[in-house]
Formats: sequence, structure tokens, C-alpha cells
Amino acid sequence: MNRQFPFFILLCVFVSVAQASNWQWLRNTGLESLSDADWNMLSETLHSALESAPDGNTVTWKNPASGNHGSIRMLANSPSQDSNCRKVQLTTETTAKREGEPLTFCRSAEGNWLIAPS
Repeated sequence: MNRQFPFFILLCVFVSVAQASNWQWLRNTGLESLSDADWNMLSETLHSALESAPDGNTVTWKNPASGNHGSIRMLANSPSQDSNCRKVQLTTETTAKREGEPLTFCRSAEGNWLIAPS
């Protein structure tokens, strides 16, 4: 199984849950209009950055087919008691919007990166 697949599923579930709950920051954002190919590029880039990009570095992704693109700036690597957590500035730019949001991801016991509650 592709190791990015669980992360992609997590992001899709997160978007679905966020749209159905009080996650107002996600409504009408650039994330809402990403295609499946955009999500694949974003999730692969994010997974790679979480695994190996040093703090302070910025990695980018771009889908020439849709024109959508984004960047992931690694803000902090802060180990906690049970897992490794990383704070990132996730920015997406679609043909309609440019959005940025700081998020914290923590590695689960199974080794997957999960979005930490704010």
C-alpha cells in the first residue's frame, strides 16, 4: 500500500469533518476547491516535508493541469511526551483564493501524521 495513502485519507476525512462541523476556517478556503490530483500533490509534499524538511524550510507543490499550487513552511519541530509534533504554515493558492493556515501535525503510535487539535 502506498505510504501516503493513509495521510491522504486523513486529509479527506478532515476536510469532510471540518465542513460538517464548526471548523469555520476551512469554509470558503482554497482547500475546498482542490481537485483529487491537487490533494495527491499536497499530501505527498506535506508528508515528505513532515518526514524530512528542517525547520525554517519551505517546500512547494504545483499542479500545472489545474493551476493550483501551495507551499508548506516548517515552523517548529517540537517533540512531546508521546509523539513527534511539527508545526507548519500550510498555504494554498487556487484560481479563486489564496489561503494560509498554521497547523500542527503529530506522529501517531502507528507512525501516521495526524492533525493535532488546536
